[in-house]
Amino acid sequence: MLKLACMWTSAVFFFEKPLLESGTLGTKCNVQVVLPHLTENYGASVDPPEKEAPQCTVHNFPHNIDHTLVWARSEFVGNFETFPAETVRYLEKGADFGKTMLSAGAAPMDVLQALRGDATWGGGVKDIICANRSASYDDCIQWACSKFQQYNNHIIRQLVHNFPEDAKNSRTGKPFWGPPKRFPTALELDPEDPLHMQFIIAATNLRAQLYSIPPPEGVDPRDVTFFARKIQGIELAHWAPKDGVKIQADPDEAIDHSSEAPEKQIELILGELPAADSLKAEGLTISVNEFEKDDDTNFHMDFIASLANLRARSYGISEIDKLQAKLKAGRIIPAIATTTAMVTGFVMMELCKLLNSKPFEDYRNTFANLALPLMQMAEPMPPINFKTRTEKRIPDPINNPDYVEELETVCIPDGFTVWDKMTVDIGDITLQEFIDHFTNTYNIECFTVVINGKIVYTMGTRKERLPKKLTLLAQEVGKMDLTGQDFFMPITNFMTEDGQDVETPDIIFKFK
Repeated sequence: MLKLACMWTSAVFFFEKPLLESGTLGTKCNVQVVLPHLTENYGASVDPPEKEAPQCTVHNFPHNIDHTLVWARSEFVGNFETFPAETVRYLEKGADFGKTMLSAGAAPMDVLQALRGDATWGGGVKDIICANRSASYDDCIQWACSKFQQYNNHIIRQLVHNFPEDAKNSRTGKPFWGPPKRFPTALELDPEDPLHMQFIIAATNLRAQLYSIPPPEGVDPRDVTFFARKIQGIELAHWAPKDGVKIQADPDEAIDHSSEAPEKQIELILGELPAADSLKAEGLTISVNEFEKDDDTNFHMDFIASLANLRARSYGISEIDKLQAKLKAGRIIPAIATTTAMVTGFVMMELCKLLNSKPFEDYRNTFANLALPLMQMAEPMPPINFKTRTEKRIPDPINNPDYVEELETVCIPDGFTVWDKMTVDIGDITLQEFIDHFTNTYNIECFTVVINGKIVYTMGTRKERLPKKLTLLAQEVGKMDLTGQDFFMPITNFMTEDGQDVETPDIIFKFK
């Protein structure tokens, strides 16, 4: 839906059509009027980002159920979406996995995280294809039990080991576990506890889906009795304190990773991994499980709700049911009929103005919140006007040696907004003729021409392409399919004769 909405608003902008945008969020609603060339475009202004809890609070010191749900959802995404996706990439790239990610702009620590997961507790590509690789449904049950022990016992015990109950804050000398911090208690896996079994069943089935492993024939994947019987024979690793584990205790405290030499560790881990070709020869396929809150059969919310409640139990936080967890984890805010009715009325008022061709001053953007109550109405913001000017420094020893005199504007004398476009409508011309058009018409020089993300021309190079038709270059270099089209939009950078960059509107090249 989001992709379709973006395509729709982009089409409104490109074809210069008016838009009356509206939305509701519980008791809040808004209306934005978008008029071509008169108002700012949709998306020119954005809401401030929502305030999020610090990562150290979410991971180690939660004090409400929202914190545990955020953490549980991030663990779901890591185990069943992000790390499997990176594993698929490793199977495609093999030993070049690290180089490919680094060349694409990924930070070395991010590549290391993808390969090994958490430095202390494991995960990542290494967990999926090496020692912990699951080959059967029983292996998936074993993995689920190990994850339970890791999440609800070992991590908690390590935290308490680093920060005992009587620990003091190193800066203030006050008790470390003072409010809002809650002192946690480690849990032991109990087959008789329904919450424990909910996690084991969900984690097992999600792990099995990752490797495309079906449940044993005749076994209900939600049969608590079957899983309880299987758990009885599983021996879980006992906890032992780990030295050198760094736990961030304050949002302002930085964890120093500089000594970890990530590039070297990336090489070492890649050397430990089975060759991608051999894994593919074995028929290994990895499935990526994207979070879907509305399917009650996919175990997604079972995993997140149970893990969040288990952590809440460790920290003495009130637990919630699966429906409440879905609303919070899925960020679902119920719609309110009165809010919808009110925003519909506001939209209809603006539509009447539009149909009657009212002047710009009559339109209003509206924001209302029934819970306060609050209603704000204001004229739409006009679009920003961009002006490209050349400058010439003229020494003025009497008043100001750095005096600047502005010369005539170039390209568009009155400036331009994001709504404006420069249309080249002189037929199917060559690249040289395209460049000459801007030199002769606007007195600016073309520096680069990019079509569909591919560089077609750079000043001083690729001169052999100058006599070729721009449409041919779009097909050969830009790999564009122009069937049924009569225009495309090359991205072109310009400069003046004295080397100053020139900002221009988007360019539309019509070749028919």
